Amino acid sequence: MQLVTDPSDFTKFVSAEFENPTPRKFVYGHPVYKSRRFGNLELWGIGKLCDFGHVIPGEAPVYKMAQPDCYRAPEILLRAPWGYPIDIWNLALLAWHLIQGEPLFKGRELDPETDYVFHTDRCHLAEIVEVLGPPPPEVLEQGAASDTFFDKYGSFKFEGADILRPVVYESTGTYDYEGLDNKKRELKDELTALKGESKERFLDFMSQALTWDPEKRISVDDMFFHPWLRALDNSGEGYDLDEDGRIIE
Repeated sequence: MQLVTDPSDFTKFVSAEFENPTPRKFVYGHPVYKSRRFGNLELWGIGKLCDFGHVIPGEAPVYKMAQPDCYRAPEILLRAPWGYPIDIWNLALLAWHLIQGEPLFKGRELDPETDYVFHTDRCHLAEIVEVLGPPPPEVLEQGAASDTFFDKYGSFKFEGADILRPVVYESTGTYDYEGLDNKKRELKDELTALKGESKERFLDFMSQALTWDPEKRISVDDMFFHPWLRALDNSGEGYDLDEDGRIIE
């Protein structure tokens, strides 16, 4: 979780809801509201680790479901055995979410029969393919659900037009649905919250953390010394670390 240091951010949030209420609809008689983002706050407080009751040891392969929908690693979506590398994937997507203000992968799809929007593995995997390209054969071989989404050549089985995603028009507060266009997404074009060298460092970090093959993701040790993380502290100023991870004064 991230602390909010300026209480006025909550006042602004409430005022915005009164002035421009978020879209809502009724599903099976129950109201469903679109979440309103806080946006990129001017000053973030220190991060807090939480939900330790959900910790799962990762020394041995694990097969159970884990992680919030939008941060879920591909090995979980494919029902493959997983371990600690899912945390690297999760951290990278959390960093993107905090910096850019919205998740990189949403995986939210419309069911035309019920007009209900929910997370689906096929939409999530389709979005990952848009960014990373198709998964390598050795990854698909590990997944019990791989045949559901990919053919024997590694091609995605579903046409983009079959997967309808909600699109919100911020200027009007309205929303519509559009199909996937199966085009390659370039993170350098989507990342607008960072500029210059900071942007280059962060994109390099993302490229090493987001890989289909968990064995090829950046390790915790290498991540700790990555230039993007080394260049940051709570004040936004740079610092240098020695080989033991201590700050050089």
